[in-house]
Amino acid sequence: MSIYNLLCGIGAIQASPGTLVNTQEFTATGSGAWTKPGNASYAIIEIWAGGGSGGMAYNAYSYSQGGQGGAYVRYQANMSDMNATENLFIAAGGAAVQSNGYSGLPGGFSWFGEAVWAKGGYGGRGQFTAATAAASYTPTVSRPWTLLSSEAGADGGYGAAGSNATYAGGGGGSAYNGAVSFFAGGTSTYGGAGGGGPANVYANGTSGTQPGGGGGAAIWVAFSGAGANGKIIVKSYA
Repeated sequence: MSIYNLLCGIGAIQASPGTLVNTQEFTATGSGAWTKPGNASYAIIEIWAGGGSGGMAYNAYSYSQGGQGGAYVRYQANMSDMNATENLFIAAGGAAVQSNGYSGLPGGFSWFGEAVWAKGGYGGRGQFTAATAAASYTPTVSRPWTLLSSEAGADGGYGAAGSNATYAGGGGGSAYNGAVSFFAGGTSTYGGAGGGGPANVYANGTSGTQPGGGGGAAIWVAFSGAGANGKIIVKSYA
């Protein structure tokens, strides 16, 4: 089964027990590096991608969709199969938009070791355009690491609240340009929550929360909510 297909559900494999000796957390967007500790035997790598921003409604009695949450993956890697330093990348969430009737922007892919990655959330569809998918990403190095679990980002609501997630980012809430309605963002137990739709036609959608929450949709002249940035956590065990 491909990594792409595994992103669609949560795996059942569990990490072996051990003593936690080191935790490194990365939240700033862009490139970074993880340093291997000297007293550990394996690492658990958790990756969240960026959430998509919400779409825009324009004419009366029209909907726009919240952005999808960023995906989540968790891997286990033996220290003997890891370099002294491993490159990583934290994705930005999709930026807020103010383009009447058009879709939001997708979140970016986060990756670790140039080998494992989590997919960014789509930008919510607008009144005139479909949802915008994240750009593709292919790992450049094959590594003998074990996928423990994965979850696709929760969908943005369309005439509804955003969907909920367990590990991935929650979906953003919808906006309705009629009898203006507020649709809440979805929740996530371990990821970021989705942003909600606006309280009125001139209000902005709410941004998702890190890691990976989708942005809320908006209406007409306001801004949609931005998608939240991703995150990586690496825990090393003896």
